[in-house]
Amino acid sequence: MKQKLNSFILHIPTLFIKQYPYTWILAAALWTWPPFASAAIFLIVILGILSLHWRAAAWISSVRREHGNEALYVERLPIPIPIAIRNIAILLIIAGLSAWLLHQSLHLGFWQTYVMIVGFCLCYIDTYFFGGFTIYIVTATGIAIYYIPGHVDYRLFIRFKEIRQIARLGNIEKIPASWSVCARLRKATRGLLLVPRSPAGFSPQLQEILLTPLDTDEFLKRVPSTLVTNGL
Repeated sequence: MKQKLNSFILHIPTLFIKQYPYTWILAAALWTWPPFASAAIFLIVILGILSLHWRAAAWISSVRREHGNEALYVERLPIPIPIAIRNIAILLIIAGLSAWLLHQSLHLGFWQTYVMIVGFCLCYIDTYFFGGFTIYIVTATGIAIYYIPGHVDYRLFIRFKEIRQIARLGNIEKIPASWSVCARLRKATRGLLLVPRSPAGFSPQLQEILLTPLDTDEFLKRVPSTLVTNGL
């Protein structure tokens, strides 16, 4: 049953689930109605957020089932707290000004408008505040990547035999356009670059892939040492 439920949630597009922020607008607009009406709509928002976390857990479970539990290293990249605090603070200021200017035109109270703007932005453009949702799993045969940079998710599996080298990079000044960055922040300054063995890349869309594991040394212990280099 659990496997069927996980398969079910993984087949629901992230784009569909991430429509829940629109219900936040409705819930905020109706909060002066009987409490149960607004609460029921807010419940949809909560279910949307939980569904995204369920998809991530279901993906990890599917990778474990396919590749076995041995030699698995799982790393969820944490939210960059300082950047999140800074961006949320900017949002609160802009939302306050916007609510003051718009609440009468919308025929809503100031605080209703303020909560509507803040909640919608936090839910709809969450990656601006918290970065792209990112998980890495190192298995015995390759590296699995789960990445949500916006309203589409990417589930990749790069086999070790497809990798020419894993270059350990520090002090990255500029990220080339050909690199695909699978990380919380696109402006990465260090990380591990997966260089494809084939001149055509890992796929027509993917050439080099930059990963930014928090514990680089622990990550590299799980990959073949013959692939690891310091720099390109």
